Amino acid sequence: MNSTMMQFDGVAAIFAVVALLCLFAGYKLLSSSSWIGGWLRGNLGIFFVILTGFFALCVMDIRSYKPMFDEKTIATLSFRETSATHYEVRVVDAMGIENRYAISGDSWSLNANQFRWSKRLSLGLGHGYRFSAIAGSYKTTGVETQDAMLRSRYFDVWKFINQYAPDNFLVSTRVVVTVAQPLADAAMYEVVPSGFDLLVRPLNEFAKRAVQPDSPQPAVTSGEAVTQPISAAVTEVVPAAVQEKPVVTPTATQ
Repeated sequence: MNSTMMQFDGVAAIFAVVALLCLFAGYKLLSSSSWIGGWLRGNLGIFFVILTGFFALCVMDIRSYKPMFDEKTIATLSFRETSATHYEVRVVDAMGIENRYAISGDSWSLNANQFRWSKRLSLGLGHGYRFSAIAGSYKTTGVETQDAMLRSRYFDVWKFINQYAPDNFLVSTRVVVTVAQPLADAAMYEVVPSGFDLLVRPLNEFAKRAVQPDSPQPAVTSGEAVTQPISAAVTEVVPAAVQEKPVVTPTATQ
């Protein structure tokens, strides 16, 4: 698992090496004392310095993506109701990193930016993902609230490829949105990749009750009173039939 989680660090390391090579080429051109081709070398040197900065920003952004493999839990979410239809969301990712967010509504969904490798470049690598936002929505009004999760600080590689890369580029981009799930206090869910999509599964009885309202109520913890409903129908108790004891007559003595 650790080796697979390191694959995007390897991709970032390749960009870092290219950035260092560009920096070295720019330094050699700018430090030369010869005037032959000085103007050209100066412009090329500035170009390589700019290119160095570009790849450095790519390194910082690419490292925020993680690989996704089928049936591997990539996030666990738990909800706590702070007030009516307002919830605090605790998200723990595959690396055990915890973050908290705030949403409102009666259902929630998770948004993720996804990288897909082309068949020529896949080499068994998992597609990359990064959660972008968690959203809450109201079914009656359709109003949606969002809390951003991870954003690019300086340069967004996913957005750049999405806008400017050709159709047959080595990497394609996609926005993945989970199916909306009901919000409930103390509910817990897990997010699991399935192909190119993300599946959400309930983890405890509170989540299962919210997804399937007809399912049994969660077990009551100790110290809580359990109240059983009283039926309005009265069952008539029918006494059992009384059996008469046989009469025993004494026998005559001879």
